[in-house]
Amino acid sequence: ADGDDEDKEVEQGYLKKGVDPEDRRRLRLSLTATGRKVHRQVEDMINLVEADLLAGIPADDLSTFFTTMSLLESRAGRLGGCDP
Repeated sequence: ADGDDEDKEVEQGYLKKGVDPEDRRRLRLSLTATGRKVHRQVEDMINLVEADLLAGIPADDLSTFFTTMSLLESRAGRLGGCDP
């Protein structure tokens, strides 16, 4: 998120800004109680959609899929392709 997005989230009451006590040049962002509530709601919705998507897929197939995705993520990170 850029500065404008952060400011908007602060104004809406989802984030609070503070100064890092160890390095006053650094800005610290944290979720407010409202932000945590919204985060939980979104996380719950994601979990429901994920459960619907994965329903009916055999456990062994899911295990293979998630193992493969984890290996790809690790490899991409080593290649500099992403920041897991």
